[in-house]
Amino acid sequence: MAGVLAFWRFGADLHLTSKFAISSGLFSHWQVWFAAFVITEGVAFLLNRAAQPRSNPTARQGTPAPLAKSGF
Repeated sequence: MAGVLAFWRFGADLHLTSKFAISSGLFSHWQVWFAAFVITEGVAFLLNRAAQPRSNPTARQGTPAPLAKSGF
C-alpha cells in the first residue's frame, strides 16, 4: 500500500494522476511513502527468512527427494 501511495504522489507531482489525497504535512511527500515501502518490504523479507526452517545437520543424509524418481 505504501508503494501505491508513493507512486500516486509521484504521479500527482508530474500531473499524470489525480490530486493526491493528503495535501500537506509529512505524509504528503512521495519520498516518505517510498521509504515506508522499502522498510516494510525489507522487514517482511527478513521475517520470512527467519521463519524458514533451518536444515538439521544430524538428519539422515542420502534420502532422495520425492521428485527425484519421477523422471522429470
